[in-house]
Amino acid sequence: MFAIIVTVAAYLIVVQKLRFLRANSLSRKYPYDRESLAHMTLEEAFEIQSSLAELEFPFTFSTSIFFALFKTYGIPSISKLLVATGELANPNSSSKRAADTGVLLTEIVLTKPNSSRNLDAIARMNWLHDRYRRAGKIKDGDMLHTLSLFVLEPVRWTE
Repeated sequence: MFAIIVTVAAYLIVVQKLRFLRANSLSRKYPYDRESLAHMTLEEAFEIQSSLAELEFPFTFSTSIFFALFKTYGIPSISKLLVATGELANPNSSSKRAADTGVLLTEIVLTKPNSSRNLDAIARMNWLHDRYRRAGKIKDGDMLHTLSLFVLEPVRWTE
């Protein structure tokens, strides 16, 4: 029993040390403060965000993204459109919509910003929503609010 306790304690200490080594290494590599954040490149932001999303808080990050999607359904114009299209009424289409959204968001968030996979996912997301935007059923403000939820929810959940 004592050996198990010592092994678990040693494991936790090693994990903590390695985690802080990675975090400190990122802090040294990107020594930004509030005033200098405007100078951060997209690639630098991606590297920091990838570390958080894939290594530090993977469950929190993915759960917060799906919660952000759920919150978009609370926007009256979006929920009205979803009811009108029947997207959420049919269990098959609603689960397919959630899976498709998850795949596209994963590509957008977890692949390099200017990679072909990232750009294809953004183009696909835009294509899927374009007819509703052109018809005036999705307003630019609603689109901006929705996109901001996908950026801000992981931060809120992580904090």
